[in-house]
Amino acid sequence: MPSIYEHIHFRKQKKGAVLFKADLAQVIANLTVATPFNDQDKLATLLGNKVYQRCQMHDQQQKLVDVYSVEIPNSSRCAGDPNWRIYYARDQQNLATNVQLLMIGRTVATTPDQEEFFDFRISAEDQIAFSGDSIPGTTMAVDMLYAQTVLSDHNNKHFGADRKANQYDIGTDTTRKRIVRGMEEKAASFGANTGSESYFMFNTRVGYEGTDGAHPGAACECIRVDTPGTNSQHSHPIPTDGPGGHDAKIKDVIRYLTVQKEEGLPYLVQLAKYLRIIGTQNGKYKNLRQQKALYNGTRPPNCVYWTW
Repeated sequence: MPSIYEHIHFRKQKKGAVLFKADLAQVIANLTVATPFNDQDKLATLLGNKVYQRCQMHDQQQKLVDVYSVEIPNSSRCAGDPNWRIYYARDQQNLATNVQLLMIGRTVATTPDQEEFFDFRISAEDQIAFSGDSIPGTTMAVDMLYAQTVLSDHNNKHFGADRKANQYDIGTDTTRKRIVRGMEEKAASFGANTGSESYFMFNTRVGYEGTDGAHPGAACECIRVDTPGTNSQHSHPIPTDGPGGHDAKIKDVIRYLTVQKEEGLPYLVQLAKYLRIIGTQNGKYKNLRQQKALYNGTRPPNCVYWTW
């Protein structure tokens, strides 16, 4: 018989059935030795057609008749969610088993529809990063001798022009914009990235929160870079904690990249490497499922630095 992954057809996604490998193997074994087509497992025609559509298997509708499903026990990802199901059909062309496995999915919404299972396929190299064992490619140190100046000073907003905005105070007046450019480049190359923003935590004070008064606000050791890699690239210091702070932004980055699925995976790998660079404690970003409604039915790959 074909391998487990060859059985499952996904639309616009890599075949991500690895978490259910044992369940799939058992289903395949059961379907080859027993009569698999039970009336209680048979889908209505409308819902069966939706499974075909999800699998983009219109060309096989003349070969496949009826669609059935079996529940995978204890497979729900969050409390209150239904378990996932394995969908299969009669296969008139496969005389050996008379079965074609279609997909892992579940019925969602009040009007019956299908949601296919998605799980990140992690390479051995990526797994090293998610296990927290990657070798840091840089340190948290600031390059005080960086030679190039900022691509955009954002009308000097964070260099003294707007005292209500967060301000850089690292280095001297003559070296500051060069130092900031070096920090921006490190953030873009090694930090947490969404494509439009980059974040990095350094091991020293780089600026302070703006205030209405004459005295500086709380010290900042982190930066956010906007539009990295473009001529408008600019940045500002941010605090570590609080609603707009570094740690809250990292949770936003995890969610943003997870929703991008395979397109976000390389950035999630870099994020894990970045969290190793800054010495993040294991499990620091806890219980991300509290925001599961924002994850669009997807969860991030397992990582030592966050928990679902």
